[in-house]
Amino acid sequence: MLIYRLFSNPIKEKIFKSPYFKEIRTYDLNQTITEAQQLSSIGSLVYGSPHQFICLLQKLESLNIGDSIILEKYHEALKGDNSSFVMFFVFYIRMTVRMKGDFEEIRRNLCSDESLINIIDENNEHYTITIKEMLNMLKNDRYVLGIFMKNV
Repeated sequence: MLIYRLFSNPIKEKIFKSPYFKEIRTYDLNQTITEAQQLSSIGSLVYGSPHQFICLLQKLESLNIGDSIILEKYHEALKGDNSSFVMFFVFYIRMTVRMKGDFEEIRRNLCSDESLINIIDENNEHYTITIKEMLNMLKNDRYVLGIFMKNV
């Protein structure tokens, strides 16, 4: 059974209708991870269309993977130098309320990380911020990249 809880209904509808999500709909965990490793930026809706980042987050959620496997994959991502790939797991863990304690530990461990993340906003504007800045946003802001963050 597929589970879709990460995003609000309007965002989910756009994700489900997107050509990219239709392409990855049948992916398993390894295929989803391989696709996420190719991310060069993160974003939500760009001109109303879902960025690959949120499509992949939605796909990961639909796989209903156990928390320990998610954490294992996150730790593997840390070994590389792709900050977008690391943020893929950080966002997932933050958005998954059941992993609240894990997010706090990750935040503490990465709180001084000055690695840059490429972001594409809703107007297709490109900018960078540090992992440290993004972690502060994920902890304190109600909306990050236009995505509602549930209380943790």
